[in-house]
Amino acid sequence: YSQVVTVLISVNGNIKIYPNPANAVLVIDAGNLLSGKHTLRIINTMGQAVFTQSFATANNKTSVNVAQWPSGIYLVELADANNKRLIVERFIKN
Repeated sequence: YSQVVTVLISVNGNIKIYPNPANAVLVIDAGNLLSGKHTLRIINTMGQAVFTQSFATANNKTSVNVAQWPSGIYLVELADANNKRLIVERFIKN
């Protein structure tokens, strides 16, 4: 048997993602939820990271141009400096 590993993920974290569904620009606002350095990843339904960006506490809000992306469902993943997933949210690209 394999070792069981527990991963804590807030599927509906305290971040704001708008507009949802998005057509051109997606805004991700973590407010004062996070501290320190974090990584934002956006993952398509095939599990591929289509966007990755690092940011620090001073700037917990970012915009992502999704205009050229295919329509579909994407996951927004926020991870801490140790690459531990903290929050996963979903958005739809029209």
